[in-house]
Amino acid sequence: MAALSRIHASKLLHLPTEIIQLIMDYLWPDETIELLIVVPKLADLTAAAKLRYQDRWINTILHRAVNKNAEATVKPIARRCAQDQVATCQGYTPLHLAISGGRIKITRMLVNADFDLSAKDLGGRTPLHWAWSESRRDSNFADIVQLMLAKGADPSVVAKFKENLLHVILEDNLKHNLTILQMVIDVGVGVNTLDSVGFSPLW
Repeated sequence: MAALSRIHASKLLHLPTEIIQLIMDYLWPDETIELLIVVPKLADLTAAAKLRYQDRWINTILHRAVNKNAEATVKPIARRCAQDQVATCQGYTPLHLAISGGRIKITRMLVNADFDLSAKDLGGRTPLHWAWSESRRDSNFADIVQLMLAKGADPSVVAKFKENLLHVILEDNLKHNLTILQMVIDVGVGVNTLDSVGFSPLW
């Protein structure tokens, strides 16, 4: 499909719903996401089967929209996809991708759409692990962490090698945000908890 202008694509909205859905049924996933980015209103007319389609890496339309930082596209399809959350071959849900990409607004949308806060990637890390980790680079993620905790995210969860949230935050030499560290300790994450090889977060 040639690149769509917003004006030309928006003309689709004047067609009968059945015709729009028929056209969208024949689009490839890349074409679908391109169209939805140009005309986000078409997301409401996208068939559920199209939203569930997975490429060879198990990316869905929502994964692609998150990767493209297409906020206006993510918003209308997030709630439709929340109950049928698909993880990529690396175990990344759209929420994992939004956090790792530093996409604050999209992360907030997905959390508020009740995406699974306990979903683990192949390393056993939940979106909460990722959000704590990203908060080292971007202090705005502290607000996301608080939102996740308010939504019931479990701060005691450990990753594949028994790393708790403090292990994740302190695992490299980045400058650490003392406010974030205090927040982790305040929610009861153990300072002396050992990972699978016997190291505490402070090692």
